[in-house]
Amino acid sequence: MQIHVSGGLAPLGTQVRAYAEYRIFSRLAPLARRIGGVEVVLTGRTRNALATCAVSADLGPAGSVRARVRRPQPIEAIDGAALALADAIVRRLESRAEKGVRHGP
Repeated sequence: MQIHVSGGLAPLGTQVRAYAEYRIFSRLAPLARRIGGVEVVLTGRTRNALATCAVSADLGPAGSVRARVRRPQPIEAIDGAALALADAIVRRLESRAEKGVRHGP
């Protein structure tokens, strides 16, 4: 599973990006065999806007899933997006299994 993190979080850039990679990986690790890649886009908190974490995962034949979470702090947005993405992936894979579609070894 490849994870690519991008976005504009200049003040905390390296630390927040590393946290995003870790958090997404740790949340998705049990599903890693079914995930081709994950894109994470972080938008930092400005004076009047919330921090945003938008994530998408490529599930190969099962398609792709996305989640987007806004919170007051970047770490909170990352945590919420990791959880939402994992839930979306499980739902997608379960719905395909219910329809009798195999999703690999």
